[in-house]
Amino acid sequence: MSFLHINNVHKRFGETHVLKGVDIAIEQGDFLVLVGPSGCGKSTLLNMIAGLDSISEGELLLDGRCINDVHPSRRDIAMVFQSYALYPSMTVAGNIGFGLEMRKVPRKERREAVDRVAKLLQIENLLDRKPGQLSGGQRQRVAMGRALVRDPQLFLFDEPLSNLDAKLRVDMRSEIKQLHQRLKTTIVYVTHDQVEAMTLATRIAVMRAGELQQLGTPHEVYDDPNNLFVAGFMGSPSMNLVKARIVEHDSVLVAQMATSLATTQAVTLLRLRQGMTVRYLHLLVLVRLQLLKHCLVVELHLLLNLD
Repeated sequence: MSFLHINNVHKRFGETHVLKGVDIAIEQGDFLVLVGPSGCGKSTLLNMIAGLDSISEGELLLDGRCINDVHPSRRDIAMVFQSYALYPSMTVAGNIGFGLEMRKVPRKERREAVDRVAKLLQIENLLDRKPGQLSGGQRQRVAMGRALVRDPQLFLFDEPLSNLDAKLRVDMRSEIKQLHQRLKTTIVYVTHDQVEAMTLATRIAVMRAGELQQLGTPHEVYDDPNNLFVAGFMGSPSMNLVKARIVEHDSVLVAQMATSLATTQAVTLLRLRQGMTVRYLHLLVLVRLQLLKHCLVVELHLLLNLD
């Protein structure tokens, strides 16, 4: 049985159908990344798992237990928000330990847990500071520490790195990955950044307009996309999609592509051989071929500009 099973989940806001039968199952210890363009329903699904939003139809199962009607405080789930959501009047230690204080954990145990998490995140020297005295990366570590200190069954991350600059985002991405490998926790992570998804995930769920397009490992999603949307969306830079007809030429299957060159029409024939290199106009390119249903996707990687 899967550790987390999102079973045919729908979400409606009045007449608007936001999530349309999403079905995802992951095992304990997986790092699931929900990725897709803005407005595809990623954060809505995450809020439903956390219990911050209701489910219109379907089931959410956590470790075999249906949690549809379970109060958020009783789901044993911790969430890291995009905005960090730290209490400005509390110290770092107070923010990290606040959830334990609400659960009436004794002061000594609470302090030991805060110290342990602070050491893990390398923020021991910041425990007496207020959030306003911290950098963006430090505030992100505090938000993660507040989730980690509870030792929950499931961690939820809602675009936690989107407010950081590019270099710090790369550093924090590496830290989150190392943290997951060290603790073997189960994580559901939302992002619209394809590189982030490919770097962090053990499983990727690609979403579009409230529908699941593909669920698989990073290699499966990149090398064997289910459709043209997944093929074009995943990867950076994104894949170039070339319209072509599959025809037979000299007893060999080829991709026939018509291109406009000034006022003349030229037809290019590419033999269907994986990893081939071709000279096309003034470029030397590597061809990556992918057959999707009835469409052939040709990805061209520039090797050398011959101008």
